Amino acid sequence: MKMVKKGNVKVEQVEAPPRPVGEIFRPAKEVKPIEGLKILVWGATNTGKSHFSLTAPRPTFVIDTEFGIAPIKHKHNQDDLWILEVAQFDPVVKDVDISRSLELLEEALRSVISYIDDNPDIKGTIVIDSITDVWTWLGIWLEEDAAEVFTKTGQLMRTEWGKANRRYYKMILKLLRSKWHVVATAKEDVVRDEKGNPTNQHIPKVQKNTEYWFDIIMRSTLVDKNTRKFTITKFRSLDVYTTFTNPTWSDVVKFIEEQLKTPIK
Repeated sequence: MKMVKKGNVKVEQVEAPPRPVGEIFRPAKEVKPIEGLKILVWGATNTGKSHFSLTAPRPTFVIDTEFGIAPIKHKHNQDDLWILEVAQFDPVVKDVDISRSLELLEEALRSVISYIDDNPDIKGTIVIDSITDVWTWLGIWLEEDAAEVFTKTGQLMRTEWGKANRRYYKMILKLLRSKWHVVATAKEDVVRDEKGNPTNQHIPKVQKNTEYWFDIIMRSTLVDKNTRKFTITKFRSLDVYTTFTNPTWSDVVKFIEEQLKTPIK
């Protein structure tokens, strides 16, 4: 029993008894892993992240934030390749309309999830290129449209970031619950020391919890104009790391299947 305030009056609220554990939990043998690989590829520009995403199984739905897919699509099979250039421009102010862009992105995710649910026998890929931009847009949306509480100096209160985090998390959950493969690309960020000076270390430029949600994380680097290296820096199932040269989706999946000794669905 607990007290709940209604107006100026405190009212006793009686909690319903909990259901038996057998109605809430499921035996481990009945719980199946969510199908589909969730891969995050991060690195500097021109290191092959978008090219890799276009080698994933079709149909492929690409949410393109930076207009980077159209210039390279001719290098790949375009059958069953669907592209949404999600950045929406406001012709009046001649700038990106961040709020409309985010709304379209969220609508696109709902549409793809609905398509997946309606077509259970079809298995494809969702690409977010790039998830760095999505998080940047949410920061702009927060500052320009959603924030309500500021410090005396006009800075955002840290608690306000919860609004952006919640909206971002809902997008991620839609990707995770899909039974399709997911490839998200991210830009590279430099690690700074306690004084704010750049170091020689680099990390993905993403929302702080993003890396936890992906099965595999790979860093892409440029060796020369014809050679790109992809290094696995996280593999959820095993403590295994390796480097690929100019990999396709099939190359990575073959390696994973060899390590797990089971086919990837």
